[in-house]
Amino acid sequence: MLRLHQEGTKDYQMKVCPVCGKEYSDTSSLCTLDAEVLQNVDDPLLGQTLAEKYLIEQLIKRGGMGSIYRRCWVRRSPKNISSNN
Repeated sequence: MLRLHQEGTKDYQMKVCPVCGKEYSDTSSLCTLDAEVLQNVDDPLLGQTLAEKYLIEQLIKRGGMGSIYRRCWVRRSPKNISSNN
């Protein structure tokens, strides 16, 4: 399931060049290196749980140095403890 952050009516999604693999923002349509048409790519972190603690819910913003995500804390159920009385 792909969930995108919406700011007004704009969705933020990554695009990638199928030839060289360079990543671009969703506003680009052609690769600057080889003029290929860019393809949309689902963010692999969305829906993943990191360190068994944080569920990555939403991409907030992508920039040149990285991405910012909305996460929620995942409450783990207590381990079943059996006693042999």
